[in-house]
Parts: sequence; C-alpha cells; structure tokens
Amino acid sequence: MLGLGFHRDPAAPRLLVVDGEGDEIHRAGRHLRLVRAGSLEHQDGGAGVERKPYAAARVVPAYDAKAQQGRVELLEPGQVARAQSDVVNPHTPMLIRPAVPRVVVATHGHCFDGLCSAVMFTRLYRQRFGADGATFVYHGAGYGPGQNGVDPKVLNGDVNAILDFRFSALPQVAWYFDHHVSAFVTAEDRAYFEKRAAENEAAGERRFFHDGAYSSATKLIADVGRDRFGLDPAPTAELVRWADMIDSAAFPSAKMAVERAEPELRLMTVVENLGDDAFLGKMVPRLLEQPLSEVARSADIAHAYEPLGKAHEAFVKLVGERAKVTGPVVVVDVSDQFIEVAGKFVTYALYPESAYSVILSRSKSKCKISIGYNPWSPLPRTHNIAAICERYGGGGHPVVGAISLPADQVEKAKDLVRSIAAELAS
Repeated sequence: MLGLGFHRDPAAPRLLVVDGEGDEIHRAGRHLRLVRAGSLEHQDGGAGVERKPYAAARVVPAYDAKAQQGRVELLEPGQVARAQSDVVNPHTPMLIRPAVPRVVVATHGHCFDGLCSAVMFTRLYRQRFGADGATFVYHGAGYGPGQNGVDPKVLNGDVNAILDFRFSALPQVAWYFDHHVSAFVTAEDRAYFEKRAAENEAAGERRFFHDGAYSSATKLIADVGRDRFGLDPAPTAELVRWADMIDSAAFPSAKMAVERAEPELRLMTVVENLGDDAFLGKMVPRLLEQPLSEVARSADIAHAYEPLGKAHEAFVKLVGERAKVTGPVVVVDVSDQFIEVAGKFVTYALYPESAYSVILSRSKSKCKISIGYNPWSPLPRTHNIAAICERYGGGGHPVVGAISLPADQVEKAKDLVRSIAAELAS
C-alpha cells in the first residue's frame, strides 16, 4: 500500500498513487491521470515532474469488474461535477492504470534475432496483459561509436522493454531480455539489473532476464514465456528455430549461409539491411498474424531482396579478392568502399579450414570490425571474442563480436585489425 489508501497496480509497476496535500497533479507522461486530494507520480527518469492544481477527477467505469480497478479522466476545474458520487475519495482503495498503455519495445535493429525477439515479447505481453488493449511502438537500437545502450529519450512509453541489446540502468525500463555476454558495460549496470530482478521476484513476477548461455534472445523470451507466463510455443516454433539458427550460426554448412537460397535467409538479409523503426513497425504485426514461411515467401520480400542479393554476391566476390590468410585467421579489409552491411560467414565458405575471420568495413557513419569464429572449422576455438571486443568498446558473444569506431578513424581501425589478428593467430 502506498500513501493512505492507494495500491500499486501490478500491471503498471511504474505508476504510483501517493497521498498529498490538497488537489494537485504530478504529470510526467501524457497518459497520467489525477485523483482528488492526492497526487499522481510517474517514475520517469528523463522527464521532470509537472504539478498542476485540479479540483477533482471523475471515475470512468472499470473495464475489469472482478478487480478494484478504475480509470480516471483528467478534468479542468470548470468541468468538475461536484456531486459526491462523482468525486474520488482519496482514502478509498483503488487501482489506477493508464487507460490504453503505450508499450515501447527497443530491440536490436537490423538484426533477425532482434526482430523475432520483438515478436515474441509482444506475444508474451499480450498473454500477460491481454485485456489492457496496449499499443506497441518498436525501435531498432544500434551500436555505434560511443553508444553504450538505448537512448533514454526513446524509452518514453507507459511500459518500456529492451530486447537483445546492451542493458541500460534506467528506472523507466520495465522488461529486459538479452543473451549477450557483454550486456553489462559496468559492474554498476549488472548490480542494477540484479536489484531490479530481485525486486521483481519479491513482488511475485520477474521481468528482467539475462542468460549468456542462450544462443538467441528469441529463444530466451520463448522459454521464459512458456515456463513463467504459460505462453504457447507452438504458433511461433518455426520463428524461434530460424532465429536461433541464424544468431548462433548453426547452419548445416557455411555454403547454406552464404548462398541464401532459402526464403527465410533472404528475409534475414532484408532485415539486416532495412530493419529500422518503420520496418519493425510493419513487420512485427505481420509475423504475429502470419507464419514466418508465408512472410518470407511474400512478393514484397522477394522484391526487396533482389538488389540486396546482387550486392551480397558482389561482396562475396570482393572478399575473395581482398582476403589475406595468416595461419588460422582470415583478414579482409574493404574499408576503401562504403558498405552498410558486411555479409557474415563468407570467409568460412571460401576458407573452410580457417578458424577466425576479421573483417574491416566502413559505412557512412562508422568503421566496423567484425570478428568471428568459424563454427565449421576443424580447429578448436582458443579465444573469447566478446572479451577482445569489450576491450575496445565493442561486445558480442564468445564466438562472434564487433567493434565500432568513427568513420574517419580508418587508420586506427586498421591498426586494431592487425593487433587482433595477431592475437587470434597466437
């Protein structure tokens, strides 16, 4: 119980009603409402708290008659009906929630696992809060020079979730799922995560999850959804299978990954190149309604893939021309060209006996060093790639990772490539 008779709504954990002096409102989000003789406080880390006086608020009938839940609508003083029945008693227990919650989902952009994670989380949320009629906004988060997490300004929903991306220690984050071992930049970040997870458990429902042993965030969300929230895994079984295969490079062969004959891999290519906020906003609802196989074989995806497929073929040819082999390491420098997406797995198909690849590419916004272990190599992995990348501000997994530098620091990037390649060859 908070204040003198108001309760926290478990479906909206960031919304608090506290007892106050007189009639006023604390307003830090567009959805907030007021009760008489109290104040409504929104725990939003970025926005300040705005206070305005109001005489009262009228209760709109609850949509769930089984619970003591009510909606209140904000009224100007002149609109207030003074009848006793129209005024909220501040000492009457009442659960208050946003009328229609706005859920912001920040997921790894331009990433197939990020897309599928957003699909799985939306299913999980609807399973848990199906009656609240929430609207969803999807943001594709990206890694770049100096970027260590999701921009706090993006997390402006009534409910905010971060998926398949580096952790942000922000109070407005309500849900978190990730499987990258480099998810926590600092010890303080991890401590904050553990604190929030423990608070969740104490309240009876954990909402912060991280497990570096998982091969994809999509599968982590699917398993948590099944085990903790009763989510049926059957409707999205193929989505989970493909996301897990792609993110863990668990293809039967490197040839399959590079040739991309399967429609699902062509959809992966489209996502990697075009997967921004607008794309996610259209694609997540489609994958909630249609099977993955149907979406992957649709005419619009085939049309979008056509120029990307040609660019990928040109990249495969370029890698063959530029690759230099040093022991178990294949180094490729294509930084003299602007390439927005450097294809994965190409060196493994061209050099099946290699153990590692280090590729330097450059886009208009950054230099990117992509490092990976060949899962089809006859040689064992002897280095933790995530740990190497973390030294230079990057991250990833033990078997794959990346580092980003400003676009004008090509020479510094080349020096890093030489150093990393020498370390991997040792």
